[in-house]
Amino acid sequence: HKTVQGYLVHVYTASTLFFVALAAQWLLEGAFRWALGAIFVTMLIDATDGALARKFRVKETAAAIDGGLLDNIVDFTSY
Repeated sequence: HKTVQGYLVHVYTASTLFFVALAAQWLLEGAFRWALGAIFVTMLIDATDGALARKFRVKETAAAIDGGLLDNIVDFTSY
């Protein structure tokens, strides 16, 4: 149960890349408001994933994935 929650936090962090891809697609289509909304979602995820990782003790419950490294890769890719 706790392990699943830990890995779901990793999925939540990685979901940023989905919203970045949506934003890029919408920018190419000229749907600027939708793109801005997707970027807002990425910022919301980035602002909350660390707190969730601490709350669900991801370093203990989902230790097979380095959450800090995952966050750095996602942040670098998305920004």
